[in-house]
This record gives sequence, C-alpha cells and structure tokens, in this order.
Amino acid sequence: MKIGIYFTTSKLQGGVHQYSLAILEAIDKIKGNDYVIFDITGDTPRKYHSQDNFKIIPLNTSTKNIIFRIKNVTSNLVSRALLGLFSNLYKTKWQWIINLPYKTAHASKISIIDNENLDIVIYPTSSNLSFLTKTKSIVAIHDLAHKTHPDFKEVSANGKWEAREYSYSKIAKKTKKILVSSNLNRQDVIKYYQAKPEQVVILPYLPPSYLSLNIPKITQKKILEKYKINKPFVYYPAKFWPHKNHLNLIKAIHKLRKDNFNIQLILTGSKNAEYSTYPKVVKYIDKHNLSKQIKYLGYVDAKEISALYKQAEALVMPTFFGTTNIPTLEAWKMETPIITSNIRGCRDQLGDAGLLVNPRMVDSIAEKIKEVVENAKLKKDLAHKGKKRLAHWTENDFSQTIKNMITEIIK
Repeated sequence: MKIGIYFTTSKLQGGVHQYSLAILEAIDKIKGNDYVIFDITGDTPRKYHSQDNFKIIPLNTSTKNIIFRIKNVTSNLVSRALLGLFSNLYKTKWQWIINLPYKTAHASKISIIDNENLDIVIYPTSSNLSFLTKTKSIVAIHDLAHKTHPDFKEVSANGKWEAREYSYSKIAKKTKKILVSSNLNRQDVIKYYQAKPEQVVILPYLPPSYLSLNIPKITQKKILEKYKINKPFVYYPAKFWPHKNHLNLIKAIHKLRKDNFNIQLILTGSKNAEYSTYPKVVKYIDKHNLSKQIKYLGYVDAKEISALYKQAEALVMPTFFGTTNIPTLEAWKMETPIITSNIRGCRDQLGDAGLLVNPRMVDSIAEKIKEVVENAKLKKDLAHKGKKRLAHWTENDFSQTIKNMITEIIK
C-alpha cells in the first residue's frame, strides 16, 4: 500500500505535535508499505528523510519552488479572509459557496496529494484537505471545545466556531475513519455530527517518547541551577491560551505565600497564543512582586522537561478543556503527582491517579498544592497509580489499532 501523512505540526505545538509524531512512529513499524509525508512545517524528524520507504514532499514556504511558494502564501491569505465570511454564510442556505473558494485557495495542495495516487491519507490533525481531495482519508478530531466551551474566544471568535462546524461536519460525511482520543470524544462526534459508530475509532494519546525517566541526578541538578529554580516547586507546561487558566494558578501561588507557604511555580510553553493571557500574567506577577516565585522559561528542550517533571512536587494543570490532556500522560510517565481540573473529560482521564480541583476557585487549587507538598505518602501513592493507569495503553496497542484500521479500509 501507498499511504500519505499530512504532517502540519511544529515543535512548538505541544500535544498535537507529539500525537503526529506517535502516528509516524506507529506506521514506521508497519512493514511492507510506502509512505509519503506532506511536510507543512519542516519539522518532520530527520530519520524519515533517509528511509527508502518514506518520501518527503515539502508544502511550506521554505520550498525552493517559487511558484508553489506564491500559491501557498496566497492560499493562506485566502483561508484567513474566509474566516470572516463564515459567521454570515454558515447559517444561511448559501454555505455551499464556501467550498469553491476553499478549493481554489488550496488547488496546488489538492493536486499534489491526489497526483500521488495514494490508497489513504492520514491527517493527524483536522484538515479541510481531507474532504477536498479525492483520496480516502483518516482524520483526527482532537476536541469539540467550540461546542462544549463556546465562551472561549480561541475556539469560537471571528468565525472560528463556524469554521470548525463546517470542517467537522464535512469530515464526518466523507472520511473513512475519524480518530478520537477517548470514549467521551467518540460520543460527542457521533452526537454532534451524526458520524456512524463504526466510523469513529478511539486512538488514545501516548506519552512522548522523548521524556527520560532515568535522567542522571547530576544533570537534573545542573538544569535547576541553570534556571535558578529552588525546591519545592510545581510545574505547568502550557501555551498561554485563556482556557489553560494560568492566572488562577498564579493567584493560588500568591495565596499560599500570604499563608506563609512558599513554593515556586515553573511555567514552560509558548506565550504566543491567540488571545494570549501572558500580558495579564506578567502584570499580576509585577503588581504582587511574585517574580522570585513564578518563573517562565519559554521553550525548553526534552532533557530539561524531563528534569522539571522529575524534580517537581506535582504537575498542576487547572485547564478548562478536556477530554484528554497529554501533560497528564507525561506526568504519569515521569512518576510525578498530578493536580488537574474536576471537569468532564479530565476526571475521566485521571481516574484515581491524581487530585481534582475546581479550576475557577483559587482556594481549591492552593489547598491541593499544599496537600501534595506536605504528604510524601500521597505523592508516592499517586505516582504508583499513574504508572499503573499508563500501562493500560501501550505503543504496540497504538500501532496495532492503526494497522487494523488501514487494513479494514483497503479491504
């Protein structure tokens, strides 16, 4: 078989990028096939560039083909302009008009994908190309937050709600299989888009393979010294989207200080997010003189992330979105206790392998942080439960699910 992978993520995109990498690693284990990677960002791992059964086709602005570069830039500009039309067109009988400019905008990519004569294209993230091309597709839908949390602008404002509705409804009608990370995701896709039950496949996330549980203690110590991190500290790796709820976590750290309980909070992840809360976070830190307790490190490498997890008292993730969060898997792998939100999805993923808080209540977050830091037995118990929960789903399970899916579609 000849299988395509539409690889759109960059290293800065966190969990979705790790999911895309996991799919690449999984199909690499399925022997006897040829693979074509359509590389949008240039962040496809180098090893696939030298393997005989992998072909890389760059579809980004760095490609040397000047004509394609012009078409690609034009396509992106048209796509952005279309967002403004969605809120007006989507709710009318004229929404079918949207297809024409989208096909025109992405004509060069559609042509490149269809001309490869592939049996299937796998889209690790949702893409309109999955229903604009002729080739059979497998498409991942990572969340339906615009349905469950439309009050957050990053998933609903400026035509995003309508754009998601358009995309997901088309995907449900055309694609052969839809990948979701949990049973709750599956229920939602079937409910909202009338997808057939056999069409929706649960493919849970894996913890990133780059994390190392056995990082030497001397290396851990040097990394903490490099960033002037003092123990005890808690850790939160997340982009500064509003739904990640950084501000309430920082307010919890502030409350603990006022209660004479001093602990550092270490933050990593990109501050360049739509509707980023980073300016508000900086303003609050400056106003309350918290710069020694709150440290934002930006982007850090794999070794440093491993050390932060290993030395942290807990991962604290007061997010407003479920249903599956990759930092939970990372913490379980690194035997780090977890504090996360008592909301639909998060509590289902967590089970008994962590502590739950009300993400809207600063006191609730502060209370659980103090509880974990002061209770060594609890920390050990949570780490053990997380390790057991993680063992329920392995890399072999992940690869076998993809293999079975591909085989079923071809048959």
